[in-house]
Amino acid sequence: MNTSTSYKSAVLSLGQKKNRKSILFKIHELRYLSYIFFMNKNQLIKYTEAMADEMNYVHLAISSNTYVEPLLM
Repeated sequence: MNTSTSYKSAVLSLGQKKNRKSILFKIHELRYLSYIFFMNKNQLIKYTEAMADEMNYVHLAISSNTYVEPLLM
């Protein structure tokens, strides 16, 4: 990663010299991404914690042998 104060930008380069891909970010874009990173991280933690409960619910629903007749109006 290289930064440039004259253009207020950062260049992120990935790969070897021959197949190098680069992405140009403005400094304010990186600042925004760094602010929301922790929010996304917390959402991912909550999601992975809830996955076990969700899978348990799905297994119970799949293995259920009771049928509830739909209510006709």
